[in-house]
Amino acid sequence: MASNPKNARIDCSNHAKLTTREYIIEKLTSELQGICSCVIDDRIVAPAEATLILQWLEKNYALIHNPFVDELLNTLQLALADNVIDEHELDSLLKLLDKITETGLSERISEVAGTIEYDSVPDSLSSSDLSGVQMCITGTLLCNERKEVLKFLKEQNVDAVTDVTQKTRYLVIGALGNKHWPDANMSKLDRVLKERILPESPLHGCKIISENTLLALFPNMPFQFERVVTVERNQNEKKSIAEVPLTLFEFERVS
Repeated sequence: MASNPKNARIDCSNHAKLTTREYIIEKLTSELQGICSCVIDDRIVAPAEATLILQWLEKNYALIHNPFVDELLNTLQLALADNVIDEHELDSLLKLLDKITETGLSERISEVAGTIEYDSVPDSLSSSDLSGVQMCITGTLLCNERKEVLKFLKEQNVDAVTDVTQKTRYLVIGALGNKHWPDANMSKLDRVLKERILPESPLHGCKIISENTLLALFPNMPFQFERVVTVERNQNEKKSIAEVPLTLFEFERVS
C-alpha cells in the first residue's frame, strides 16, 4: 500500500464505502470462512483446530455477533472443556461450520448487527457552511482518534464537542459505534432521536450523520494510518475485544 502523509487529501467518493462496518464485517467474515473451510476439508475437527477457531471468535466477537457465531462459540467452549471432541460434538461442530462457510453470511451478520438510519445533507453543503455550527462526535472513528478529529474540526471553526447540548446541530457517529456496538445502544443517539421530533425541542432538526458524510464534508481530514482500532463490548459479563487494523483499507490520494 502506498504511503500517505498525515495530511494527504483523500478521495472520499472512493473510500466512503470502505470506512463502513459492513466492509469490516465482510473482511472478517471472509477470514472466518477461510479458516473454517480449511478445518472441515477432511471432516475432522482436532482440538487444536477447534482452539484456533475459538480464539479467533473471542478476538473478533464484538464485530461479528450473529446467532450462528454465538452457537458455534458456545459449542466450541463445551467441546474443549475436556480437550476431547467426541462423535456427537464433532457432528454438531461440522454442521455449524458448514453453516458458517455458506455464502451470504456477512449480509446476515450485518442484519443482526443492526443499522443506524443516517440523515442526508444537501449536496450544496460545504465545510465553510459549518463554521460556528456545533457538531457532537461520538463513537469510535476509523479515520483517526476522536481527539484528533475534534482538534481538526475546531481548527476549521466548527464547534466540535463530545456531548449533545441544546446547540447541537449534527451528531456524527463513528463508523465503529461505541462499546455497545453493534446494538447501536448509544445514549447520545437515543437522546437526539427522542428529542428532535419535538417541535419545541432545541434539538428539533438535529441531523444524525455518518463518519463517511463527515469525511465528504472535510476531505482534508487527517488520517492516522496503520493503527489498530479497539472495540469493547460486554456480553454476558464477558468483555470481548475486537481489533481492526486500518491496514485493511486502501485509500487513494487526490493529486
